[in-house]
Amino acid sequence: MVEPCENQGTPDSSTPELNPLGSYQWKGRNRSVWNKFQDWRTSFIQHNSSTKKQLRLFKKSKSSGESKTGSFARYLGSVSLPQKRRRKDVTEPDKVIEETPVISSLSPTPEVPVWDVSNFSLVDGRLVRTKGEEQDAFHTRSRAGSCVSSTEAVLGDRAETDPNADGNADFESKNQFNNVKGLILKRKKKQNKKKTSSSPLSPDERSFHGSHESLGFVEILDLNNEKDVTIRALHSSIFGEQFCFEVITSKCSRCFGCSSILERDRWIENLRRFVQPDKDNFEREESSLSLWIHEAKGLPNSGPGSRASYFCEVHLDGSLYGRTSSKTPESGAAFWGESFNLKDLPSFLGHVTLHLLREGKEATGVGTVTLALEGMREGGERWVPLGGEVTLRLRGRYRKLCVLPLVQYKEFAEYLTWKYLKLSRAMEPILSAREKEELGRSLIYVLQSTGQAKEFLVDLGTAEITRYDFQDSLIFRENTIVTKAIEEYMKMVGQTYLQETLGPFVTRIYDSTDSHEVDPQRCSLEELNENKEHLWQSCEEVVQRILDSQRSFPPELLVVFSMWQEKVASWNRPELGSQMVSACLFLRLLCPAILSPGLFHLSPEHPKPLAARALTLVAKVLQNLANFTRFGEKEDYMLFMNGFLEQYWDGMSLFLQTVTDLDSEVAPAGYEGSIDLAYELATLHFLLCGIFKGVHQQTKDQMEPLATILKALAEGLPVPECITQDQR
Repeated sequence: MVEPCENQGTPDSSTPELNPLGSYQWKGRNRSVWNKFQDWRTSFIQHNSSTKKQLRLFKKSKSSGESKTGSFARYLGSVSLPQKRRRKDVTEPDKVIEETPVISSLSPTPEVPVWDVSNFSLVDGRLVRTKGEEQDAFHTRSRAGSCVSSTEAVLGDRAETDPNADGNADFESKNQFNNVKGLILKRKKKQNKKKTSSSPLSPDERSFHGSHESLGFVEILDLNNEKDVTIRALHSSIFGEQFCFEVITSKCSRCFGCSSILERDRWIENLRRFVQPDKDNFEREESSLSLWIHEAKGLPNSGPGSRASYFCEVHLDGSLYGRTSSKTPESGAAFWGESFNLKDLPSFLGHVTLHLLREGKEATGVGTVTLALEGMREGGERWVPLGGEVTLRLRGRYRKLCVLPLVQYKEFAEYLTWKYLKLSRAMEPILSAREKEELGRSLIYVLQSTGQAKEFLVDLGTAEITRYDFQDSLIFRENTIVTKAIEEYMKMVGQTYLQETLGPFVTRIYDSTDSHEVDPQRCSLEELNENKEHLWQSCEEVVQRILDSQRSFPPELLVVFSMWQEKVASWNRPELGSQMVSACLFLRLLCPAILSPGLFHLSPEHPKPLAARALTLVAKVLQNLANFTRFGEKEDYMLFMNGFLEQYWDGMSLFLQTVTDLDSEVAPAGYEGSIDLAYELATLHFLLCGIFKGVHQQTKDQMEPLATILKALAEGLPVPECITQDQR
């Protein structure tokens, strides 16, 4: 697969002088991060940084001395001296605005080309198709249009029928007014004078089914001289497929499909780096919304045998950002359990509106509620009224972060890099489960960027063993900072592995109508034998896929697991290595991915009851197999699977040995995702500031200079140069 990265071509006489930071590397781990920052700063000041890097779609070869996990230098290449900080404080009271159920009219769902990003390269700021035939470079998808009558739909109809509108009006009305950035473009139109198009799109170009000349126009997307470019991920419900992103310029909008979330994030980051190569040099504001739509109750009774289905739309300030799948209610309740993680939101957004609609030839509105985003900063789960007896259960958190220039986080990054053990030990007994999850996630992303993620997991993993005094059954069973960090790390580096290993199996179960129910109290005796056969076959499929997955196994996990094995072997407890890997890999990754495919990007929606029960039973068998444990009297209906467990014990034992052996053949390529280090440091700073508000002063004093660093960053003051590796 061809991927975006920096140009590594052979230099010639016409090539500009390279940025010295491109080849600058930090030598040895005994040097403090502060000294590394100073070496970088000196090099950068002395260099004429007027040259803009070119991003191309070729793999970057790493020198033997470069850390595979990356280092600060990889993220500081575009950072200059810190700028003066501007503080922005925006507050708005919590609002729940109950609205009258809407009368809905389905807006147009235009056919839009989704371009296969693997066919494109980013060359000199232009997206150019570099391989594949023209007819294979894209596939058309119906873009989700809002089913709710809205201002956007009215404006879109006007633009489409107004003969005096400019040449791009028809294209934009169909693709912009109801998409994730339609509101922005409308506001820009209000502010700017109408300008004539130098090359208006013809009807063939708008439909993308015209001549080769029209395809030639969309084959190249020029980002040069564009001041206002929006590059953002799209929710899977927009096109009915995962891993898409959109590039919106002042002239057009283009949508691209990727093969994985890692590929999508890499492209988004590289495109943003081109549009704003010095973004780490300035203070910026980042807004995001994490929204879970769980279920609705009190739905209208449509009579016995009704097959009515319901879905929800998510609108931000009137623009459609996503919709749930359609669910048929039972006893007046419909369950979705779907998430919307919306990042890089415009800072001016004020409200999120949820519309509950009933499917039909024309979707009809059931109820609507509007929530103030500022009122969702604390997060939490709640029921909200939609009108009448209908209520919706949701959980949401809105976050608006002030991200400082990256260089201002140097002392904070030093502390996290060298004192993660001290921080973890101090935080463990005082944090809630949710706070441990957030801290573990943020820590692992920061340490992955600084090259310390593996050491962090090895140190905390071995500390976990001694914490329980070698009580094997408790290892990685509790929700601790290390277990949450390990979960996030495995999801981060193992996404491709999960897709290749479990993706086809999950898809088959979702599409299957076969029952796997083997509890006699839940199914008839006539169905029992056939259901047992279905469960046995599905377990064989998934176990065989895992045992055969060695070549796609993430090399980062192999390193961590092998280092755990070395530690316990030095304690004369080599059997602990397999138990640690089993508890980590199966309890925290593979079985949860089978139970909840949506959380691991294996499916865009929650499984239906038939599939959910099948996945639950398969995960139960797989976990017993990984634990080398038979079913007992508590689950006597599963006793027939003990023969299956015994059949695959030898294969599972060999697999656990393989993934702890550094000489094993695994995937050659490691983690190739993209991490915004400044954003992750800002997130961790925000989280720790909130935690420290409730921490006893004695604990703060024991963790110095962390408290001083957090306070200085919050107030925009300089931080003493005080953190070194020797202070761990």
